[in-house]
Amino acid sequence: MDLGRRGASMATCRQGHKLDQQTCKGNHLAGEHKLCAMCKKELLKGSIRHTCRACAYHLCQDCFERATRAKVLGGREHGPPSMHFEKGERVFVWSQSANMWFKDGIVESVAGDGTVQVRFNGGTQFKELASVHAERFLKKPDGPPRDAGAREPPSHGVPFLPLARQGTDAATKAGQKLDGVFTQMDRKEEQCKGMMAEGWKMMKAAHMEAMDIAAGGDVKRTPKAGTSPKTPHRASTPNVCMLGGKCRDHTEEHRRQHWHPSTARLRKACKYGEKCNQHSPWHLNDFVHPGDRNYRYGLVVFPSGTAPVHETLWQLFSFYDTEESGYLSKEDFSHALRDVSEILSKGALNHETAWYDVGGEKYGNVSFSRFARWAENLGVALPVGIEGAGGRRPCRFQINDERCGCDSFQASSDFLCRCGHKASAHRSEAAQGALCDIVVLPSRWTDREGLITVRD
Repeated sequence: MDLGRRGASMATCRQGHKLDQQTCKGNHLAGEHKLCAMCKKELLKGSIRHTCRACAYHLCQDCFERATRAKVLGGREHGPPSMHFEKGERVFVWSQSANMWFKDGIVESVAGDGTVQVRFNGGTQFKELASVHAERFLKKPDGPPRDAGAREPPSHGVPFLPLARQGTDAATKAGQKLDGVFTQMDRKEEQCKGMMAEGWKMMKAAHMEAMDIAAGGDVKRTPKAGTSPKTPHRASTPNVCMLGGKCRDHTEEHRRQHWHPSTARLRKACKYGEKCNQHSPWHLNDFVHPGDRNYRYGLVVFPSGTAPVHETLWQLFSFYDTEESGYLSKEDFSHALRDVSEILSKGALNHETAWYDVGGEKYGNVSFSRFARWAENLGVALPVGIEGAGGRRPCRFQINDERCGCDSFQASSDFLCRCGHKASAHRSEAAQGALCDIVVLPSRWTDREGLITVRD
């Protein structure tokens, strides 16, 4: 390659000094052999070298031509490139098709003219680069960034045209895009790490929220100041999100309108209700029935065309006592009032009037005793559903006017009696009766709950 005066004027040392072409005479002392700054080869007698005497900087003819060609194409340094590759060396390889750097490149061979053959992407891709292109598209892992201010990796538009057809301005711009590739890679890695860390924070927050809800609380809905601890409070009607604890929608509007119980507690209601005769463990694990603990508002999903079924007042009360506190808030009572209205078939009852009659305005909540007394005064024909102490619990399961013959509950598993029916289907005579048959309130208890003060 004959670069002539143009090449000689562009070739400089690292400090920007001009290189002078000389011929090695071989009259140096032992141990003072001159070495090429790029390929580290010894400059033998008679060979052409390009030297900066002030910096003791030398290049052989091959490296000088490669460095000068890179300068013509818009090199990255004021001096000739110092990149030298060896067989088996690990390098970073820029892929135009993937628009990214691969960090697993392995140099397979280096020809005498500087052509480099490299394999990367897990050994599945192969690239052969001329010396000038190797300087652009290969990076050593331990090499410092050329320009900390550069922001982009080499673009797809870096040309692979012969030297005579290269435009110096366009080539210079293309070469400038190579600067700062390590800085760009570091920034990308930091961004990925930040996104991963943020993703883990969101997943952890959702997991902790699901655990908190499963324990009976909801971090998104804290009680208002001044409310009774026994009064369940919700910011809005807890419509159940079908994804439960797996929901990743953390927008304020979605969280305000939906409740997210853990997936283990969110189950479907059996469409057969209290008439279901399925006793298999998988059915009882996947579906809930009237009287089951998870048969509660917000914890059960009803199939289309079905509605909650209440066999007793206690089941109706417990269905809307989602916190299992033994009390209904004003909002919970409004849902229970809707079911009472449907049982009585009298149309919608006035919520404020009913809340006052049941003692909600006075006490701030509704206990079961007040709820049962209020419901019976309205004419709700449902048994109370509270077991008498020591009473027998015969099976109440009945289908086609035929009742189960079990006269007392005898557990055979966590869910079933020996007769094959659920524990909730076994109720004592006291539970089947009305509240007035169980509790006789003294006449002097006109405005109290029957609570007494215990003293030593």
